[in-house]
Amino acid sequence: MDFWYRSLTWRDALWFVTLGPLSAIFALLSGIRRAQYRLGQRHACQSTAPVVVVGNISVGGTGKTPVTLALVEALQARGIQPAIVSRGYGAQCVDFPRVVHATDSASEVGDEPLLLARRAHCPLVIDPDRCRGVDYLNQQFSADVIISDDGLQHYAMGRAFEIVVSDAARGFGNGFLLPLGPLREPVSRLQHVDAHFINGDQAEGFVLQWLAVVNVASGERVPIEDFNFAEAAFAVAGIGHPERFFKQLTGHGFQGQYLDFPDHHQFAEGDLPSDERVLMTEKDAVKCAQLACAEACWYVEVTALWHNNGFNDALDKIVALIGEQQA
Repeated sequence: MDFWYRSLTWRDALWFVTLGPLSAIFALLSGIRRAQYRLGQRHACQSTAPVVVVGNISVGGTGKTPVTLALVEALQARGIQPAIVSRGYGAQCVDFPRVVHATDSASEVGDEPLLLARRAHCPLVIDPDRCRGVDYLNQQFSADVIISDDGLQHYAMGRAFEIVVSDAARGFGNGFLLPLGPLREPVSRLQHVDAHFINGDQAEGFVLQWLAVVNVASGERVPIEDFNFAEAAFAVAGIGHPERFFKQLTGHGFQGQYLDFPDHHQFAEGDLPSDERVLMTEKDAVKCAQLACAEACWYVEVTALWHNNGFNDALDKIVALIGEQQA
């Protein structure tokens, strides 16, 4: 909703009157639920390996997946074996827990889990019941740490470390909780997390560095500086915040038409032109590999580029937690 990301005015009075009470009820219920876990009235499941949550307090894309990948790669570089648990949003499989492999289809396991499975090279399990997924990883894999892709509000899952990722461009919108605003939890929740990284803010987080453009069908990889973005006729995005991707494309010389799809959109024949070059995100590409247009489709490969010590500080603390748990 467009009013989520601007200050409410008197013209929005109808929205405020209609959605304000629902937002207040949402805040009350979520606050009670948090308090129940904090006071021990409800008990979170525990894990033999420390659980690190990478989540957000707002809806929409903030860049959790690049942060998760950066964390996995950094831990692996230190000789630590991570595993990933995810809800598996959009997955059509019915048997859980489900181990995700790089050869799976996005419709079966979900687009983000498949992307992570192809890039992370570590055990990855999807399960709407994250506690069950964590337990499965502990039993079936010898992981030193389990990273939860999203799940900040899944309080039934115990955690040792919380990372919140937010977006510099959109911030926290109008500051209200759902449905009047985009927040799942109040901004004050940030006072109780272990790390907060801002996507697009070099001082307080990271920027998404474009590495290469990759052909969806063949895997041909072209360095960013060698790819002619002006030759592409279309750019598509079925992600939470497509404006960031489109703006970056324009900066690289793209002059074609933008096609905006809902987040997690399952692409089908007819959604995309098959005879002209199409640019997309990697999250979209995992859903287009089997389409007839795949040979004309290219995705942008990105990585999180850090400009401060915040990430390394968080990494050091996580490594210390792993050591304490294994001692």
